[in-house]
Order: sequence, then structure tokens, then C-alpha cells
Amino acid sequence: MHTCLLLLAVFSFCGFAGAQTGPCTEAGVKAARAAAGKGLLPHTADLYFFSGALDKPVIGEQTVRQTSATIRASRKNESSSEHIERIVADESGGMAYEYGTSHLSFDNVKTGEHEDFTAAYLFVWKADGGACKVAAEMAEPENTHQPDAKN
Repeated sequence: MHTCLLLLAVFSFCGFAGAQTGPCTEAGVKAARAAAGKGLLPHTADLYFFSGALDKPVIGEQTVRQTSATIRASRKNESSSEHIERIVADESGGMAYEYGTSHLSFDNVKTGEHEDFTAAYLFVWKADGGACKVAAEMAEPENTHQPDAKN
């Protein structure tokens, strides 16, 4: 969560220049999502990914694809829906962030247990090769107990 707040603060305090000319505008992010459909979103080669399904972050598009395939193989009858809360782009269109929620449900292949939850997510989008791609992605299930902060 601290990382999410840090990323939001960085974007909030960035200086702004001129009109949006890069691909990472609000419309550019929505277009990239629409083009991907239910498939994987476009990612940068140095993608950073972390979710509640992992013990530690995964870095690199190929490694993320392999990890995602392993996660998908452990699930059946999976369905998901996302609700975008907000997309904010810098004025150059070089970077943007998006946050919202994603509702997932699936059956665990090994145990047969049904999982159903909502996760909060944050994507950082970056212009890469003339396209807007996800550079960092974090997701965490909502309403999970977090350890008390240590003083």
C-alpha cells in the first residue's frame, strides 16, 4: 500500500508541460484496454508485477507471462470483471496511472474450493515504442487483515 501511495504522490507532484501528445492519455489507456479485450494487457519488457497470489514481486514481461500462466493453470471456471475508478495521465502523455477494483471468482484445481473476492489494483502506464503499455501492476484482495504497524 505504501508503494501505491508513493506512486500516486509522484504523479501528483510532477510538473506539467503543454498538451498531451504521447500515447498514455486517458483515451490511450482505454484504447489499449479495449484492444487487449479479455487477453493480456500490453506490457513493457521491464514490467514489475505483484499481487496477493504471489510471495514476492515478479520482474520482466517474460517472467510475468510464465507466472501468470502458472496461476491460470491452478484455476478453472475463472471469471473476472474490472471497475476502473480513475485514470490520470501526465500532460505529456508519457505516463499515466489507473486504479480500481477487479472482482474474481474461480475454482482451485487442486482443492476444488471456490474463491470469490474483490481486489484493489494499481497500474502504471508508460509510453513505450509509440504505444501505451503497463510498466507496473499491483493488486491485493480487499478486506484482508493487515498486521498492525510497528512503532
